[in-house]
Amino acid sequence: MKKKIALSVGGVLLAALLSYGGYSYIDSVRYVTTDDARIDADMIKVGPEIAGRVMEIRVKEGDLVQAGETMVRLEEKNTTLQNRDSALVRAPGTGQVMKKMVNDGELVSPGQRLFLLADYKHLYVTARIEETKINRITVGAPVQLKVDAFPGKKLSGVVEQVGFAADSVFAVLPTSNVSGNFIKVTQRIPIKIKLLDDQGLRILPGMNVIAKIATEE
Repeated sequence: MKKKIALSVGGVLLAALLSYGGYSYIDSVRYVTTDDARIDADMIKVGPEIAGRVMEIRVKEGDLVQAGETMVRLEEKNTTLQNRDSALVRAPGTGQVMKKMVNDGELVSPGQRLFLLADYKHLYVTARIEETKINRITVGAPVQLKVDAFPGKKLSGVVEQVGFAADSVFAVLPTSNVSGNFIKVTQRIPIKIKLLDDQGLRILPGMNVIAKIATEE
């Protein structure tokens, strides 16, 4: 009797394992999944049109600014209307101040970067795919997204762009080994995924994401 029960339990476990293995295989064929993914936002650079001394800074890091909003007032060297307007450094787009790189009283020049704004209206996901799987990814492929900060929530996306080179090509530090010992490492190719719906969640740049990308196989 005990032997029959043991065989029965073993059979159930074996069936469960085979079923799970079959599901995992089918899932790996239909999708490419990666947890090497982050929420990203385009960065808007803010700088002055003219040279001058900073007289007033009206925003700080973390502030949300609207397009056209005055962020910095420079010293007015004359009273003409044109120069007065040029002395105001305005936000070129709507976004959140991610980095402030200017101080009161500082002399600034045209083209100098004073702030970086994150364009929160156009958030996207940057995912890095192993080079052995990148050929299975196509532009327009639907994507299931899970943001670590919101467990249980599933978001939708679509592949908007597939990178043309591995991340290592653009690395600041060279990847070559000066000792002469070569270790082959699987490279990763970045892809850009457009968020179709944020479901009203407070999604922020840098948040970790699990991306499950449908393939044509």
